[in-house]
Amino acid sequence: MLCAAFIRSTNALSTSAKCHARRGLAARPRRRAIVVQGHPRNAFAGSYDFDALVASNPRLSAHVIAAADAIGRRDTVDWGDPRAVLELNRALLASDYGVGDWSLPPRSLCPPVPSRADYVHHVADVLATSGGLAAPPADVVGLDVGTGASLIYPLLGHGAYGWRFVASDVDAASCAHAKNLAERNGLADRVRVRRQPNPAACFERVLDGPVDFTMCNPPFYESRDAFEAENARKRRQLAKASKKRNPTYVASAGNEEGSDNFGGGDSELWTPGGERRFVSDMIAESARFRDSCLWFSSLVSRQKLLPVLEGALKRLRVKDTTVVATGRGQKTATLLFWSFKTRAEQRAWARDRGWGT
Repeated sequence: MLCAAFIRSTNALSTSAKCHARRGLAARPRRRAIVVQGHPRNAFAGSYDFDALVASNPRLSAHVIAAADAIGRRDTVDWGDPRAVLELNRALLASDYGVGDWSLPPRSLCPPVPSRADYVHHVADVLATSGGLAAPPADVVGLDVGTGASLIYPLLGHGAYGWRFVASDVDAASCAHAKNLAERNGLADRVRVRRQPNPAACFERVLDGPVDFTMCNPPFYESRDAFEAENARKRRQLAKASKKRNPTYVASAGNEEGSDNFGGGDSELWTPGGERRFVSDMIAESARFRDSCLWFSSLVSRQKLLPVLEGALKRLRVKDTTVVATGRGQKTATLLFWSFKTRAEQRAWARDRGWGT
């Protein structure tokens, strides 16, 4: 079943576009705006079944905080302890997505599985609508730009829908670990990992054939110093919350200065110009690959960037866009999708690729 919020908006044509059509003028790009608090197909329903998760990953047991000791009076983990978060992710991937062997190198970015899965499910909805389908398609191929060592989007996309992926990254060590993850989980023929030799490019040299969609979680910060300052602030907040729960709390290794609690390699965390320049450059580059991809997309962390990015899309005469405001709890983000194809052309693409009607 498609996300209900998405279905209600798929056929909406703005009043402005209708007026343009009546006047014989070129209609503005169609824009779909969707607000969702967690995708309904996400295996995570708002709370963790720690009994089931520990059964999937017994190493998680050592990090579970019993309900009696937790503020919310339900089982949890110390979110300030990177070892606890790592084992929780390992359990979620094993129990919900069939990923039985997952690991991360030291100081790698540890992605939150539930929110990353939301992105995958929204991609599925966008594709289903383009193909005229009542359910998400299975036989599609995606490109994950900046996959990192975690290989998280290809693992989730394959686990949820059986999708195939090209996964790229500029960091050689991340590519090597991602490739190893694919091989260890029997996905060497479903996920191809490619190193991007040009840090300024997203699609050049890695996109050499058609893909149905692209995904990206872009670097957020403008510099390493900006990341370190935010990391320190988060550590203080987590330590304060843990101290409130337990007055005898002593900071774990993950809360000490220099820890990898909010870890990640430089290419995962920051880039000159930050998120704004990275996504803007991606949009500009996508125009050169308009015939190689049905839907381009990116996560956008700063809501205030949307007008800037949508302006860039308008200047490129993009035919269709979808904006999804999604999040869990206090953490929110926006998913920006754009296509250089009209609705009719999208349907034809899906049919030609063998997964549309």
